[in-house]
Amino acid sequence: MKTTIILPLLLVLIVSTNLPANAQDEFPRGEIIEKVICKDKPDQSYVLYLPTTYSRNKEWPILFAFDPGAVGKRPVELFKPAAEKFGYIVVGSNNSKNGPYYIADQAIFAMWKDTRQRFSVDSHRIYATGFSGGARVASRFHLKTGNACAGIIACGAGVPEDFGDLGTLKPAAWYGIVGLSDFNYFELLGLETAFDHTSIIHQVDVIDAEHRWPPEEAVTRAVAWMEINAMKNNTRTKDDSLAQAIYQETLTRANNLELSGNIPFAVGAYDWAKRLFNGLLDTSFAEKKKNQLSESKAYKKFLEDENVRSQKTSYYIKNLGRVFNLIENSQKKQVSLDEIFQELQLPDLQKQAKKKKDIFNSGFAFRVMAGLSNTIYGKGSEYYRSADYGKAILCFGVSAYVEERTYYSAYNLACAYSLNKQAKPAIKALELAVKRGLNNPAQLDNDKDLDFIRNEKGYKEIRQKMGQGKSQ
Repeated sequence: MKTTIILPLLLVLIVSTNLPANAQDEFPRGEIIEKVICKDKPDQSYVLYLPTTYSRNKEWPILFAFDPGAVGKRPVELFKPAAEKFGYIVVGSNNSKNGPYYIADQAIFAMWKDTRQRFSVDSHRIYATGFSGGARVASRFHLKTGNACAGIIACGAGVPEDFGDLGTLKPAAWYGIVGLSDFNYFELLGLETAFDHTSIIHQVDVIDAEHRWPPEEAVTRAVAWMEINAMKNNTRTKDDSLAQAIYQETLTRANNLELSGNIPFAVGAYDWAKRLFNGLLDTSFAEKKKNQLSESKAYKKFLEDENVRSQKTSYYIKNLGRVFNLIENSQKKQVSLDEIFQELQLPDLQKQAKKKKDIFNSGFAFRVMAGLSNTIYGKGSEYYRSADYGKAILCFGVSAYVEERTYYSAYNLACAYSLNKQAKPAIKALELAVKRGLNNPAQLDNDKDLDFIRNEKGYKEIRQKMGQGKSQ
């Protein structure tokens, strides 16, 4: 069984280097160093990017990044253009990942201590970012180090469930990024409302995306937002030309969205400009445009539809409880995967998700399916660990039906079928996993969960086609 979920990210080509821990002053600028070993914690390491202009003659803002799969290179590559543009040091943990927070805490402490020893860091310009579970880690950063964080960029998730008082984030400015198709969409919008009742500076940027690291454009916008807030609170030297340039870029983006007919996103972009530059520049134009579009029929219709989508989301969540009861009692009354699909209305949701021209309804359908899949996958893992494979099959079957971008759910479904001594469906699920990207013969060879089907003709054909394959 494969349990680690690593979401795909479009990578950019860059020069990468490994450097030993004693090379304090030998780090190249403008390149990504894939593994910097922490001097006092050799089991901890991070990926590093220093802007080409970096020198020890001045102090630099630093961004600590946390990936849910402990792939530090992902966020460093993603934030590299913004780091170069605005002059940031970026470090991405190779150890912090989804799981017990003590693992993330160890990474936080090790990175924090090591970067202070090696680099010239501006203590007033410490930032943290992360995606999904990594976003929750980022929100803990300054609480664990005891050093005030200037800003948090939370991508695809908010704060830990047991976080407590949001006011403890202060003085950090909080910037959330969430996709229309992200199952944490309402969590981020709810946090925005909660922050309205605090004195914490905040912003949520909704983009047309799924649950994954945001695109370069979005994270660069987030760093620009932090730069302007640093000017406003005097932790960064004011730069009128830079402020004007960012403001104009925002107005251009808002105007393009308006011209394309995407009024909700245009309203958001004008509001972004108005709120951010208020008190720094004349924002009357952005405010006027935002107010005008907010009164339009298109925007009012969007708000009505959004309210309906919110109500439907509550319905699907409640209905999931009925599905769990069906699965729990499936030994008493036979339940098929098709029945589960129909009960969750997955065929209808899938059709709606594929209508990409209507990004809001498509995003709604996608995030509902993703949320259902994520929740039911977790339940399936519990059944799997307790050797209740029949119920695990029903749960993993839902995830495999919904999750088409990765092979993990299909592979786990194959393992569950195999352990339940159902050879034909196990092979069919394994074929689906291969179709979705599985190409790791060593994983198949070493996974004892597949022993029941290892001598089956279908399994041998899959293994033969895979050949030596590639290690993943």
